[in-house]
Amino acid sequence: RHNLMLDRDAWWWERKLEKDPYTSKHRTYIWYDENDKPSAYFSFQYKVNVYDVELEIKDMAWVDKKGLYGLMGFIGRFAGNVKKVHFACPPELQYPLFWQEPYEVKAELSVGGMARVMDVEQVLKLIKKPHLDGEVTLHIEDETAPWNQGSYHVVWGADETEVKRISESTTDLVCSIEAFTQMATGYRQLTEALYRSDVMVNSKQDVLERLFCRKPCFISDHF
Repeated sequence: RHNLMLDRDAWWWERKLEKDPYTSKHRTYIWYDENDKPSAYFSFQYKVNVYDVELEIKDMAWVDKKGLYGLMGFIGRFAGNVKKVHFACPPELQYPLFWQEPYEVKAELSVGGMARVMDVEQVLKLIKKPHLDGEVTLHIEDETAPWNQGSYHVVWGADETEVKRISESTTDLVCSIEAFTQMATGYRQLTEALYRSDVMVNSKQDVLERLFCRKPCFISDHF
């Protein structure tokens, strides 16, 4: 359910999880629910300092709320031996909602990864559209990939989306391919992207705000 995630194949899972716990500092724990079904897991490495130990969770996932709480409860059992725990998590995991006194918790936004739309027309067809029918025109600036450069007319309804190249010089939105990539993936919503110098709205801002809204993004794999 997150944009920018990868679909792991077998060798990538082995690279992530198949570590010998006796010869490495890598461990993987699986949490099972009351029906003995795996509902969450986390994989971590540990670092021993002079007087304390830190855990760095490399990978974690859960299938439901109960799995998340079971996972966090198990991690909490390390409290007597571990000074700090570091992990990356999806944006919807808001720690003040389930930790009652998070006075020793620190969170920061990590800007990582790279993205670039290579086919604007196809992306405009595929991105999730608002529930209400609508239409907009966009002009995309892309000097590196000239096949993207130009204006587009986008019409969407309940069942389908139609995208056409047009020749109009005045459009509802003018932006660079970099800004378009951020908005199309949901990393930035339109109201945030407007602070960029390469984004300009000429009309239909309300429709564009519904089209380019924030969507959950999470990069869990790096290369």
